[in-house]
Amino acid sequence: MSKKLSRKTREKRKWGQGHGKDYHPYITANEFARGRGTRAMEKDWKTGRTVHLMSMGERKVWLILNFMDNVKEIREQFPLDFDEVNKVRKELGYCPITNKEMVKTTDFLVTRTDGTEVAISVKNSKSDLNYENVLRSLKVEKEYWIRHGVKYYIIFSSEINSMLAENIYRVTRYFDVNDVFDATSAMKHLIATKKFPMTKEELSQKLDFSAMAEANLTSVTIKKMIVDHSDDF
Repeated sequence: MSKKLSRKTREKRKWGQGHGKDYHPYITANEFARGRGTRAMEKDWKTGRTVHLMSMGERKVWLILNFMDNVKEIREQFPLDFDEVNKVRKELGYCPITNKEMVKTTDFLVTRTDGTEVAISVKNSKSDLNYENVLRSLKVEKEYWIRHGVKYYIIFSSEINSMLAENIYRVTRYFDVNDVFDATSAMKHLIATKKFPMTKEELSQKLDFSAMAEANLTSVTIKKMIVDHSDDF
């Protein structure tokens, strides 16, 4: 577990700022002791940076969102302005936060390819809404983003297709053609880069990538990918 940093230090290091490969989340996965939920760090195949995810539910959602064609960027653990949050809390009839180290974050701030943004909170299931503190926090978050002109959604990870997320993980490990070393990894690369299009429904099924490679790839194609890195198939 890393030492928990102060707000001043996070801001000085520009955590929660930047875009693309230069973005760093305001909260990192290794700040918390084990036993407080399963966290994960994944490589963003689009930017190459490390993504910090606070739960396996967030991991599933992130994998699926990042694979979507209309998603340009996802900034996880995005910090909200402390004073603005307190203003919203006050107007909603909630007590303000007095500890200035307690900066509220949004799980994902998604930028689409058309430039619009969407804010997303990930919860395990709808039963989480039975807890007053959770519901209150989500209400504040929603109102905050509405005032910024950003649409806000809650996604329940229990309703997400785990096979879809896992297949996306398996193929995007070979997004970079330099990682291709055999027919199976070549097949995964083509799916990851959308050169072998597959529907969401198809990716939601259990897949035999070796069999797919045997049925769809020639030895010449595989050689070009491994040796020449050629896109001319």
